[in-house]
Parts: sequence; structure tokens; C-alpha cells
Amino acid sequence: MKKEFLLASMPKMVLAIVLIVCVGAVMGLMGYALVKKQTRVPEIKIPDKVIEDKIVNWQTYQNEEFGFEMKYPEKYKIYDYADKIIDKSSTIKEYSNPIANFTKEGQQDVTACMEYWETREGYLDFHGSEPDFIIETNKSGYIVIDYSPGINYPVSSELKKEWETVISTFKFIEKDETVDWRTYRNEEFGFEVKYSKEWKAIEEDRSILFFDNPFYANEYELSEGPEFENKYRDYAFIVISGYPEGTQTSAGTVTKDTEIKDFVCKLYSKDCFISKEMMIGGQKAYMFSHRTTVYFKQNNDIRTISMQSGSEYTDHKKLTVTFDQILSSFKFIEEDETAFQEKDKVGFFGTLTLTGYLDIKEWVCEEVGVCDETVDYASFVFEETDNDLIYDFLDGSKGNSFVRDKSIGIGCYDKDKNIIHSMNLGDSGRVENIISGEDLNKLLDSDKDNLVKLKLTKPVPALGMGAPTCYSHFRLFEVL
Repeated sequence: MKKEFLLASMPKMVLAIVLIVCVGAVMGLMGYALVKKQTRVPEIKIPDKVIEDKIVNWQTYQNEEFGFEMKYPEKYKIYDYADKIIDKSSTIKEYSNPIANFTKEGQQDVTACMEYWETREGYLDFHGSEPDFIIETNKSGYIVIDYSPGINYPVSSELKKEWETVISTFKFIEKDETVDWRTYRNEEFGFEVKYSKEWKAIEEDRSILFFDNPFYANEYELSEGPEFENKYRDYAFIVISGYPEGTQTSAGTVTKDTEIKDFVCKLYSKDCFISKEMMIGGQKAYMFSHRTTVYFKQNNDIRTISMQSGSEYTDHKKLTVTFDQILSSFKFIEEDETAFQEKDKVGFFGTLTLTGYLDIKEWVCEEVGVCDETVDYASFVFEETDNDLIYDFLDGSKGNSFVRDKSIGIGCYDKDKNIIHSMNLGDSGRVENIISGEDLNKLLDSDKDNLVKLKLTKPVPALGMGAPTCYSHFRLFEVL
């Protein structure tokens, strides 16, 4: 941000003090910068009661640009550079960003200069000594504060305690920097995540790549094989990928029982100690050794999120910050949040609503294969739907025992237990579904003249599994 010193608007006495204190170290006035007491005290221990009593009437200074706030005595006046423009040509090259000046007039004038420096060494090289206070910011750089009663007065113990109390109230303001980010949503894989609007997301097979530069994203899509990496060196991206259930790897086949730590240790054979644990979307997630990949379970799959960059990429600190922000925004999509849809290599899945009535028929054991008894099988015959893709699903399922034309099987009706129960096989394994209580009563009371609305969800289908007698392609039944 460019800023400008509006010195003409300041009182002459204050102006003189500011010029002497804040720039005096450059001129070498009286060697003051070389004899100041050197301290580095962001952690100041002052009893809470003392602070509360002392700062009860203090003002609050807040700086949104650098993301912090602190209390200060009401006698001080602030000259805030936030809305000013600094003429860089009129400042010394190494000088960094002025933030604010605090001035107090009286028997002993006091001025405190607050500045931002990209490096601690830059401040030391410029001033020749440590500042009174130096605070490392949450992202990068340092906020430094120097206070002085003027070059002809010593620093009194009262002044020192006053500014120690000021610094003890310093705190960073939590700010959601992802509030205006885009949301990437993948209903097939069941998650959504935020990413910077300056980035670009592209899908590749079963992976999603988020490039920090749209140019490189476009080049990556146009490239084949190693062509992209051979051509560019300063790219960076974050990729969400993983190992779906059934994937064959050098660590074995991924199943619902696969433990992440065992899997990673076998996959890399060494350096597999857990270096960091965290929560992602409510699931435990792990980083191993010095790798920049996070592993966690999503149903029976192993999901990974990692950051990658070219050999000449330099802004790793910024990339790490963005990586953490993307991790914190990751959210699983509940099955009933996903609209009914069809995806290549996956088939039909998701939630829809049907309007119709219940139809129960006796199924003789031989009709459904190997079984122990004849059952009363319940189907929902629909006349209306909120998603016409259901017709495509039915067309592709002709000959299947659990669907008919405009009819969806929902399970076996057990009159003695007063329930409809079904087994369902999907990406989250074998699940038993039960319809009972008020929902069951509404279904039993329905007919062609008394239609009801039924909300139901089809999971991502599991492969290579036979269907049990009381099977249904759907689950999570809810009568609306």
C-alpha cells in the first residue's frame, strides 16, 4: 500500500518530536540509538487485576491491514498512516512501512513509533540497535515499537511500565481471509473446499488440482505426460486425490479396514512417523515425516491433500499458509446434501424426492435367489419426481429384481415388528435401513388417491457384491 506523510497537518511541536525520534537514528543524533536499552518483550507478565484497573479508561487502537489491536492511555494522540500515502522516493531505501505514531504532550513529551519491517535484520541494520518491542506477525514480517520521552530526557520507570502494559494488551485479530474465496464442490467424491478466487481449479481423473496461477493451470491442461514439468519450474498447486477402496498399491489393497499409518509406512517403507495430527471435516488426519501430504479416511477411501511446486518456486511460506487455509475449509458433503446425478465410471447416486404410494407384494423365495423364506416386499410406486434422471436409472436397470417401471424397491415389510427393513451396499459398506413409526404409518396409509412424498438417497454403488434378499438400491428414507 502506498502511503504519504501528511506532515503539514500535524502540530509543529508533535512534528518536531516525530521527526527527531523516528528518523533520528538515521541521522545519528547524539548516538541515542546506540545506547537505548535493548529489549524484546512481547511476553510481558502483568497481573490481570492490575491491567484491568489501569486500562479501564484506555482507548483501543485497531489496525486491519496488519491484523492487530491494542489498548493505549487516553492522553495519547494517534497519527495513523493507514489512510496516508508514503512517497517511497523520499524515504531511505531500507526503510519499511510506518504504521502509527503515538504522542503525548505534557511536562515530558513522549512519542512512540510503530513500524512494520519485513525482516528483523533490516531493522537492526537501519537503526543499529534492538527496538524496545518487536513482535513477529502471524504471516511474515515484524511489528516494532520504539518509545521515547525526547532526546534530552531519560526513560523513566513509569514510562517503561506504561508501555509494557500497552504491549501486554497487544493481540492479533482473527480474520477469515477465505470469506470471499470460491467454493469447489464435488458431489461424486462427497466434499467441498474453498480456494482463492485468484487460483484456478482443474479436474484430472480422480484428482482436483488448484493452481496459484491460471496460466500454469491452462498450460497443464494442454500438456501431455512430463511435458509440463520439463517446460516450467516456478509453478505451484495443491492437489486433492487419494486411493479409493479396492485400489491396488505396493502397500496392499485399500479396504474399509485399512489403517492410514500402516498404509503409509508400507507405501514408503521408511520415514513414516506421524509429524502432525489434525482434524479435517471432522475426521482425524495425519502428516508423516517431512512430507507435505495429509492423509485421512473418507468412508472406505483414503483421501490425500498435498502441495507441490516446481524446482524454481520460491514463495513456499505463502503456499503453506494457503495450504492450511484450504485444509481448514474442507467439508464432507452428507449423502442427503447431494443431488441425484450420474457420473462416468461411478453411475447414479444422490438424493431425490418421489411422490407416490406404497405397494407390498409377496415375493416367493425362488424369485430373488438364495433365501430362507418368502417375504413381503415393499416398493414405492411414484407418479411425480423432482429429478427426471430417475427414469434414466430405471431404464438402465431393467431386469433388476428391485426396481420396476416407475417403482423403487425399499425393502421387506415385517408386519409383526411393524417395520420395513432393507440392506444396502455402497461406498460406505453394508448398511441396514429401517422405516418405522410415523413414516411407516404414512406409507401404509398411502394409495393412488392418497399420495405421499418420499425422500430417498442412492449411495455411490459398490462393485462386485451380491444383493441380499431384502435389498434396496436406496437408503435414508424420509416421508415428507
